[in-house]
Amino acid sequence: MPTMMMGSAAIFVDCDESWKLLLVTRKGSLYLWDLFNRTCLLQDSLTSLVASSPSSSAKDTGRYHKLPTCLI
Repeated sequence: MPTMMMGSAAIFVDCDESWKLLLVTRKGSLYLWDLFNRTCLLQDSLTSLVASSPSSSAKDTGRYHKLPTCLI
C-alpha cells in the first residue's frame, strides 16, 4: 500500500473489524479509508465545526457537535 500523506499530524486514528480506517489531523482534515480495497472513501474537513466565531472567546464554550451517523 502506498504511503498516506495527510499534510499535518494525526490526532485521532481508529480502525474497525472491516478494515475501515478513520483519521483526523491536527488541522481538522478527516479521512476514511477502506484498507481492504485500498480506496479513500471520504476526504473532508472538520474546520467548520471547530472554527470559532468572531464574537466567541478563546476559551472552550462547552458545546459538543454531533458527527453524522455514517462516521460513527
